Amino acid sequence: MAMTYLSPSLHAAKPQVIYDKDLKFSAKTFKIKKGDGLSSILSRHGVSSIKANKALADNPFTDDFRFIKGNRYLVLESRVNKDKRIRFYCPYTEKVYTFSVGENKQFWETTQANLDIEIVYASGKIKGSIFQSITNKIPDDTLAYRFLDAYQLDYVLRKRVQRNAKFSLHVEKQFDEGQFIRYGEILNTSIEINGKMDERSLIRYPGGAAFVATRDTHADRPFYSPVNYMKISSTYKPRRFHPIKRRTIAHLGIDFVLPKGAPIFAPADGKVIKKGKSRAAGRYVVIQHSNGLKSYYNHMYAIDKSVHRGLRIKAGDPIGQIGCTGYCTLPHLHFAVKKNNRFVNPAKYTRSYPFNHRHLFESRSLN
Repeated sequence: MAMTYLSPSLHAAKPQVIYDKDLKFSAKTFKIKKGDGLSSILSRHGVSSIKANKALADNPFTDDFRFIKGNRYLVLESRVNKDKRIRFYCPYTEKVYTFSVGENKQFWETTQANLDIEIVYASGKIKGSIFQSITNKIPDDTLAYRFLDAYQLDYVLRKRVQRNAKFSLHVEKQFDEGQFIRYGEILNTSIEINGKMDERSLIRYPGGAAFVATRDTHADRPFYSPVNYMKISSTYKPRRFHPIKRRTIAHLGIDFVLPKGAPIFAPADGKVIKKGKSRAAGRYVVIQHSNGLKSYYNHMYAIDKSVHRGLRIKAGDPIGQIGCTGYCTLPHLHFAVKKNNRFVNPAKYTRSYPFNHRHLFESRSLN
């Protein structure tokens, strides 16, 4: 059973190499290097080419798994024989893939992460970019981007935050066998804007989580979030370098990064006016709403069987699943909004939480 405990700062004692009392396994983490794949990692830890090739053929990795430079994996080595267990942690889900190998055996296991958690606090002042200021305190790019997620629907922070502005956060540190594996979720954030601290809290619910401001739950916005977990990889930009076309073009929506198959929901009542598949958008759906608004959903893995042209749809109804069809490099939802037939920034119209969990947010005091 994972445990949670509190620490006043990020400078907690470094976990030591430990030993399983029964199996006498030592545990140590390693970082994934640039260009690493399964074969190179197994070779580095003494797995023969024959066994490595079989491991490649049998590996259970799903589409949401990636070897990302800097991410950690765990190696458990027996002190009494040549048995090893190598654990890989999916960067986008709670899946853990364990490769066990010995003189006369090798096999894979897929389990759910059951990591020990330490909650730590970090604070500082903005010196240079916000991103760099955060990573100076916590050396993790993903966590710095997650901090920005808490504010993406309200601000372009780099335009609103001044030098020496204060910031802080509480964040989870996750451990396996006493070894630090990764940072988990940011639990709350604050940043100084125009002399006032803007605080955000994370609220979890089955299947997801969302940040909400202390005094503003976006209740006046017409759209709920179309996804359960709002992790933003790209915002609305009139000019952006396209990763596939390799040139600067407009990015007229928001990209939400989620595992393949994650659900997509209608953000408001409306009528389905288009569904189909194109070379660029992949599988897509378009919904007409009131007040001259239309919403667009691109790169879907699958469109829900109930969705058809002319369907009257309700907020929270399923539209389909996250995918990577069309011009795409990773599974995500490209969510776009038109007002009076002109693309607008969806951030100004969208709440951070989905319709089906609105009660957790709209019951909060707005005082």
